[in-house]
Amino acid sequence: MNEIKRLIFKVDHLRKNYGTLEAINVKKLEIHPGTIYALVGPPGCGKTTLLEILAGTQKQSSGELYFENFQYKTNWFGKVKRHDEIFYNYGFDDFGTGTPVRKVIVKMYGKKSNIIMKRHFSSPKFKHLWNRSVSSLTKGELHWVGMVLSLESDPRVLLVDDYGIHITNDMEQEFRSHLKRMNRTLGTTIIVSSPNEDLVKNFASVLIFMDNGHISKIRSKSNRLGKPRKHGRKNSYSNKRRTYNKGKSNNLPGKRDQQKNNKRSFENKSDEKNRGQKYNSGLKQKKKNKTDSNLKKLDQRKSINRQKGRNSWRNSTELSINENVEQLRKGDPAKEVQYRSANVHDDKKSDNYNNNESDGNRIDLQDNVQNS
Repeated sequence: MNEIKRLIFKVDHLRKNYGTLEAINVKKLEIHPGTIYALVGPPGCGKTTLLEILAGTQKQSSGELYFENFQYKTNWFGKVKRHDEIFYNYGFDDFGTGTPVRKVIVKMYGKKSNIIMKRHFSSPKFKHLWNRSVSSLTKGELHWVGMVLSLESDPRVLLVDDYGIHITNDMEQEFRSHLKRMNRTLGTTIIVSSPNEDLVKNFASVLIFMDNGHISKIRSKSNRLGKPRKHGRKNSYSNKRRTYNKGKSNNLPGKRDQQKNNKRSFENKSDEKNRGQKYNSGLKQKKKNKTDSNLKKLDQRKSINRQKGRNSWRNSTELSINENVEQLRKGDPAKEVQYRSANVHDDKKSDNYNNNESDGNRIDLQDNVQNS
């Protein structure tokens, strides 16, 4: 047995004419329960007319309209009977344009009117609206009263026309939070209309764009957030049934799960490979730095040893020269001849500093020989 699709509203070839002017021409529209819809379009595109027909304040010229799979009932005069579960924010003016706001609220809510007065009409900004007639209210005041009654009525379906136009940004944010709470906690189906898309796209799940009485396009929240859509015809591979062996369990992963797992394992392997390469490169760099430091230490040791050898050679030559000078002072002519030949031999091999020093020693030796 086929299940009947559960819809709040269903529209089929709905039309509304004002003489020769066609205000509404909607071929098909379905409103699902517990969803926030927004009618978006320029002034005169048919938003208000469509809401009035859904609320039951007007009757369509042709077509079919269903509320929970039932058509609207009419009275003896052919006027549509309104449902108690549907509230329209401009629908309370049916009590009479000359009726004060206070009496309208008392007729609609009875004893709850005192609570509504204390909650919304006690502040100095809105206290004067309590005793004023509906006809004397401005558009902004009428819209504010309608929004207050919409929140207090707790309907199953809430229809709000001209949302956010005649109120401030702070008021709009406050009403928006209340509407979202009603939808989340009570499951209220909400349909608002606004010429400004930016006001309603933040909390409406479905946007219905209208133009010249027609619905031009419908955009859900998932499509507006950039969710990719599948186009084209499915291939033969996707149409094949998935078959599993009888001996195995039925909780086997599908092809997508296997692809995800393979992708994850490949990513893990690549990560491990990258870590190993980084570790090996770090070890190579450490070994290179270590060899460089060892070579530097070896060069330093060689330079130190070379310097020590030079110093020891200089010290030994100075000692030998001093010993020869002492022997010459004592008057040994053989040593003098040996000393002179040795100095001549050393002058060819030593540096400039030792040459100068040995030349000075020769001068001293000649003086000593003449004196002797």
